[in-house]
Amino acid sequence: MSNLQAVVLLLQAADWAAIASAAATVVIAVFTIVLAWVGRRQIADTRILQRAYLTVVPKGVEWHSSGLLVGQVAFKNVGKLPATEFVSVVNNIVVRNAEWVTPVLTNAALPRRPPGLVPIGGEVFQGSKGITPQEVAEAQVDGEKYLYVWGRAKFKNGFNRKRYINFCHRYPLERMDPEPQGLGYSISGKFARHHEYGNNAN
Repeated sequence: MSNLQAVVLLLQAADWAAIASAAATVVIAVFTIVLAWVGRRQIADTRILQRAYLTVVPKGVEWHSSGLLVGQVAFKNVGKLPATEFVSVVNNIVVRNAEWVTPVLTNAALPRRPPGLVPIGGEVFQGSKGITPQEVAEAQVDGEKYLYVWGRAKFKNGFNRKRYINFCHRYPLERMDPEPQGLGYSISGKFARHHEYGNNAN
C-alpha cells in the first residue's frame, strides 16, 4: 500500500469518526430535550393532580329564626393540598325565572377580610344574606319562580397559584317545604341544580 493510499484511508476513517461523533451528539441533545420536556410535563401533571381544588356543595335554602330565608353552601376542598388565602362571598338570594343570566363576578365582589384556609377534605359552610317570604311572593317573574344562591371564592392552590370558582345554584320554588311552626319554608339541597350560567372556575 502506498503512502497516498494510507493517507486516504486515514482521512476516510477520520471522516466517519467525525460523522459518528456528530450523530451521537445530536442524539444526546434530542434525548436531553425530550427528557426535559417529560420532566416539565410531569411537574405540570403533578401540580394538576396534587393541587388544592374547591367545589361548592348546595346545602339548601333554610328558614332562619329571624324570619328570613338563607341560602346555604359548603366550600369543600377535594384536592390533595390545603387551599390557602381563601376568601368567599354568597350573594343575596334572587328570585328569577329559569332563563336568568347570572351576572359575572370578579374578585371585586369579595369582602375585605383576613383570608382563611380550607384543609384537605375540609368544608367551610357559609350562608347568604336573608330574603323574606314576602319579597319572594311579590317578586315579578315571567314563568316559574326559582331561588338562586350564587357567589364566588378565591384561593391559592398549594403551588402559590391563584384560583377562583364562581357558582350559581337554582332552587324551584315549588319544592318548598313548610316549617312546622307555619311561619316560613325551606328547600332541601337535594333539589338544587347547577344553573346554566354562573358556574365556572380556573
